[in-house]
Amino acid sequence: MYSGIINREVVFCCHPVVVIGKTGVAASFETEDDALRFLIGRGLRAGAVYRHDGSKWDRLQVDVREAYARLFREEGGSVV
Repeated sequence: MYSGIINREVVFCCHPVVVIGKTGVAASFETEDDALRFLIGRGLRAGAVYRHDGSKWDRLQVDVREAYARLFREEGGSVV
């Protein structure tokens, strides 16, 4: 279980990566790539990605367009 504070809210989660949207936790994931796929499928402004470092949540500085291009190349043309 992962816990910590994001935007003055306590967040408990069973996965180390979360996407935070306007109303709170939108989804949680095992990997950053899974979180990026979620964001790509919902648009560039769908939320922010946080990863738990063992003691607190850290916001990832994600260039979604670059991540999309990388995932697209790695998966042979299909990301979402």
